[in-house]
Amino acid sequence: MTDQASARRVSAGRSLFREHMRRFTQWSRRHPRLAWVTATVVVCLVLFWCYLRQAQTYQLNADPAGQALQAWDMLHGNLLLRGWWLGDVSFYTVELPLNMIIEMIVGLRPVEISILAALIYTAVVLLTRCWPRAAHAAGKAWCGHCSAGASCSRPRWCWGRGC
Repeated sequence: MTDQASARRVSAGRSLFREHMRRFTQWSRRHPRLAWVTATVVVCLVLFWCYLRQAQTYQLNADPAGQALQAWDMLHGNLLLRGWWLGDVSFYTVELPLNMIIEMIVGLRPVEISILAALIYTAVVLLTRCWPRAAHAAGKAWCGHCSAGASCSRPRWCWGRGC
C-alpha cells in the first residue's frame, strides 16, 4: 500500500467520523432528554466497569464471604437468618439484599463479592453527584459540595497507608 492510499483511507475515516458526529448532534438536539439518559447510562456502565476491575485486584477474606453466605441463606428462605451469629455491624438492610440480587443472577461465586463492591461504590459516587444538587435547591450548595467532595476523596487518602 502506498502512502497516498493510506492517506486517502485516513481522510475517508475522518470524514466518516465527522458525518456520524453531525448526525449525532442533530439527533441529540431533537431528543435532549433521551441524550441525557443515554449519556448517564454510559457513564454508569463505565464507572461500574472501572470499579469492578479495581475490586478484582483486592484479595478476598472471610468477612465478605460470610456476608455472601448469609445472603445465599436468605435467598433460600431464611430471611431472618435464624441460627446465624451476626456481628455488631449489621449489613442486613443494604448489602445483604444487594448480595441476594447478585447471587440470583451470578450464583454463589467469588466474583459476586467484587460485583457487590463495584456496585456500591458506583452508587456512592453517583449519589454524591446528586447530593449537591439537592443542597443547592435548599440554598446550601457549599455544604453539599464540600461534603460530597470529602466523601469521594476519603478512599484516596488511605491508599498505601493501611487505613
